[in-house]
Amino acid sequence: MTRATMDIRGMSCGHCLNAVSRALNTLDGVKVEQVRIGSATLEYDPGRVTPDAIRDAVADAGYDATVTPGADDVIPSASEGSARPSTDSSLRSE
Repeated sequence: MTRATMDIRGMSCGHCLNAVSRALNTLDGVKVEQVRIGSATLEYDPGRVTPDAIRDAVADAGYDATVTPGADDVIPSASEGSARPSTDSSLRSE
């Protein structure tokens, strides 16, 4: 399992929390640790689900999200374009 964090834009209430939680919990290979207004922490099995699929599930629920798997790369929100690995060395795990 790979741990990931999400920045989620557009959330403002308990309904938003429930909508994002439901969207993430429907994905095979995702274990949701915590959902807060504006963020989520989860683990996923890269052999069963991709960061893009996770982001898309949240987008389908009506929210814009960025998925950060581990600390090695960032999957930008759908509105920011295609996925690109980060070259920022401050994001790398030691």
